[in-house]
Amino acid sequence: MNGPNKAGRPGSGGSSPSRRVAIGYHFFPHYRAAILEELCRRGRHRYVLVGDRTPIEKTIKGWDIPPDIPFIQARCWAIGPVVIQPGQVILALRRDIDTLVLLGVAWYQF
Repeated sequence: MNGPNKAGRPGSGGSSPSRRVAIGYHFFPHYRAAILEELCRRGRHRYVLVGDRTPIEKTIKGWDIPPDIPFIQARCWAIGPVVIQPGQVILALRRDIDTLVLLGVAWYQF
């Protein structure tokens, strides 16, 4: 969250600089497209999506991410119920990423 705005409240308003926010997901399903497009194109910060273009869940159609949406490929493997995606670890080490938002599922591993 950014610092206080002119009225002293955190969040919207003021002239705080935008942050570079990476959103990590195992893959981006088609049903998340509308919210992610809105966020990336009109959100307060500069967003980059990080995930695999290939769905690991065969019953869910993946989203064809448009070329104007920033995207970093991070290969994902499912080993039984465990999902492994080592490319997400590298994001935590990058200096150009201010905030990292990751999928919060117990069997999702880096």
